Amino acid sequence: VLYYKRLDAISLDKTDSIKLISHDFALKMTVRKESEAHESLYRSGVYLTEKDKFVAAAILLRHAFSQAAKHNDDDYQILIALGFSELFYRQMTMDSAFYYTDFAFRKAEASGNHTYDQQIYNDFARIADLKGERYKAIEWYLKSAELWRQQKDTLRLAIVLGNIGSLHINLKNYDLAIDYLMQAVKLH
Repeated sequence: VLYYKRLDAISLDKTDSIKLISHDFALKMTVRKESEAHESLYRSGVYLTEKDKFVAAAILLRHAFSQAAKHNDDDYQILIALGFSELFYRQMTMDSAFYYTDFAFRKAEASGNHTYDQQIYNDFARIADLKGERYKAIEWYLKSAELWRQQKDTLRLAIVLGNIGSLHINLKNYDLAIDYLMQAVKLH
């Protein structure tokens, strides 16, 4: 309840408050232990990021991260770091987005948890692209594409291949652009 009072104090409109509370309430109904509270806070933070309620999202993500660290939950620390990365990416604060993506990358490496590598590589690629580092973005997208290919996730693979094609258009590498875009089209 403390979180909702703080969120209301930073002017969430009624619709978002109701959605957030009902979203969080449904999640808490399945949580049996205090040690899992960070999951609910994380999901609510992601929801608010999608609604461009960045201050409220940051508050929830910060609390979620504290709880995940307290319970040594590496998996959720990685996810929450990626949540922060998305929040800062949407605000066009690339240095902060990079910081949290890099944190997720290092945490994944240290813990041996490679569940989120595709998302980490995608985030590095998006950040590099917005910083004008298109060749570096392509390198990250290629790493991501290989993992999506291994998992046989053709939708996400098509999106990544389309992104690579778009980057090649920007670089005036039209033959490569056509090749990647055609690969994406063939997948879907």
